[in-house]
Amino acid sequence: MVRSYAVFVLLLIVGSVAGQEVFRVPARFRSMGDASVSLQSPLSLFSNPAGIGSEKQPAFGVQYEKRFLLNELSTASAFVVLPVSKTNFGFSFSQFGQDLYRETKLSFAVAKRLSGRVLAALQFHYFNLNLPENREHAATLMVDIGAQYRVGRDFWIGAQLFNPYPLLVQRLQLEFDYPMVMRLGMHKVFDELILVAVDIRRQDDSRLGVSSGLELRIREQLQLRLGVETLGSIFSLGVGYSINRIQTDLAFSHHQYLGYSPSFSIYYQLP
Repeated sequence: MVRSYAVFVLLLIVGSVAGQEVFRVPARFRSMGDASVSLQSPLSLFSNPAGIGSEKQPAFGVQYEKRFLLNELSTASAFVVLPVSKTNFGFSFSQFGQDLYRETKLSFAVAKRLSGRVLAALQFHYFNLNLPENREHAATLMVDIGAQYRVGRDFWIGAQLFNPYPLLVQRLQLEFDYPMVMRLGMHKVFDELILVAVDIRRQDDSRLGVSSGLELRIREQLQLRLGVETLGSIFSLGVGYSINRIQTDLAFSHHQYLGYSPSFSIYYQLP
């Protein structure tokens, strides 16, 4: 019982720090402080969906995060990216929490390259919230809009608007809402060895948050990453390794009060 109350308090803290953003980004983006709004990858389904618009091969994978080393605050996800003709489609499913508190998210994205410089996407999310004392679930549908623009060689900017019309969901004694999130960022690759990314985030009427990340390509298959987020004073680091079209990523983030959160992701890109 004491553990249940402690976990519930942590849920309130996570909600206040991250604006109820319980579905976290994959390990690569986490290790870069979530400075990912301008990046292109199959993993962009969990960040700015416009980033899957440049993919030319199908990909599928899974990810997992154990926030603050608690099973009750863990997130597991699976995803698929399918390029069809000149349009890319993405599907993902995520679950946060366990018996005490559980949220699920089912997402569908459509991304397209509009020109040699512009990528755009629209993503729909079906959220479901369940508490054990409520026999009925609370659910809502939200939209996610993203775009990216190539300014120059290896230099991109990106923008994202998540949930532009926030809705309050009420069902019996259950009440919840998700905030509107606006993100703007950029990244630049230097000599195909160093990637530097910076994002600015605004959540409803909250203060601005800044995320920055660094990715170093040590060898052709090995990447080292560092990141920091001003909201919550979160510091992150991680490593990535790619071989035979398989990309694996491991990350550790540290919150100044709540401790460490390890995360892992892996995906395979078809030839």
